[in-house]
Amino acid sequence: MAILVAGLAFGRQVLQWWAADVPGGAKAPRALAATDGLGDPARPHLLEFGDQKWSLVRQSAAGPRERIVPMLRASCREAVRAARLPDEPPTPAELELLKSLADRPPAEGEPGGWALYERSEPLPMVIGTLPADRGPSSPTGSAIAPPAPRVVIWGLAIPAGRQQWTLWTIHPSSPSPEFQAVLPEVPLPPGSRKLLCVRVPGGGAMVSFHGAGGTQSWKTFFEQWSRHSGWRAVGSWRENGSMWHLRWVRAGNEPGATLDVHFGPDDRGQWTGLLMFTSEPAATESENP
Repeated sequence: MAILVAGLAFGRQVLQWWAADVPGGAKAPRALAATDGLGDPARPHLLEFGDQKWSLVRQSAAGPRERIVPMLRASCREAVRAARLPDEPPTPAELELLKSLADRPPAEGEPGGWALYERSEPLPMVIGTLPADRGPSSPTGSAIAPPAPRVVIWGLAIPAGRQQWTLWTIHPSSPSPEFQAVLPEVPLPPGSRKLLCVRVPGGGAMVSFHGAGGTQSWKTFFEQWSRHSGWRAVGSWRENGSMWHLRWVRAGNEPGATLDVHFGPDDRGQWTGLLMFTSEPAATESENP
């Protein structure tokens, strides 16, 4: 939770810096709009936390409970079909959850394949499972035990107002391809690590990170990366207080793709940075003083 709070707090602060970069704020609305779906409650958001194997998808929904349950199930159905088995062995909590589902028929699924289980109280909940690999065979060729299921999706609907809901789906494995395709491969400076990554399918993405660094070393790192990655800097580095910012545009076939890099020192002697990827039309050099 501390990682989530730190990452989101830094993201909000950077949006303020971004808007403040333009004297008089004349172009601030355009800059904020360039977040490309980030923060739009109507769009699903995928959140990844540091180097954790699991991720969250958050989206808003409206309607009575009887409409929300099928909506949550549909979201989990799409996710469970694209899911893969976790790399880690099941935890005691997962084993307890599977035990509670053992005598419950699935709401839907495929024979010998994925299954979705529903609970409507106290909150709408959907659990998606996949069968694990079968164990070793006996001399007669029959399996020693049927494949045990693994939880690969867990969905929950939380009330957010009168007939307003927030749908959460927890993925123990990698995000689906629709989210993976959003963010280009941008390395982080040596000695730094990811705090939080937020992605919107078909929209923008944000990665916050921190580590030991310095103004010149991080500037040089991103400048050297861009020379070999197909990105072109727009203007030069700009300083806003203790923070630095530079925008890159995709050279070649994606002239509308932009990548903004922000970084600076924090109050603990570390350096914190933010990568913001959008597909908004890029600013020209005259627009980005």
